[in-house]
Amino acid sequence: MGYVLVLCVGLLAGTLSGVIGTGSSMMLMPVLVMLSSPQQAVPIMAIAAIMGNFGKGVVAGNRLAGVRRLLHHGGSRRGIRCAYAACAAAPCR
Repeated sequence: MGYVLVLCVGLLAGTLSGVIGTGSSMMLMPVLVMLSSPQQAVPIMAIAAIMGNFGKGVVAGNRLAGVRRLLHHGGSRRGIRCAYAACAAAPCR
């Protein structure tokens, strides 16, 4: 039952963090402390924060690649298509 609660709150916290940019620790930490001790909850949240920041970095890298392609092609139609393809993770034509 505890894992299901952590999963549900984690999904909700991840969604909130993705939309707003913050808040996952504020929602997930009290649940982890209730189900385990603070000594166990703090490292779990540290690992979760590192993984979340890594994911945000990957997404930002994709967006920067699209901007670089757009600037390289000088705003042409091909450059705009390549920039869109980079953001949508689709191949550039």
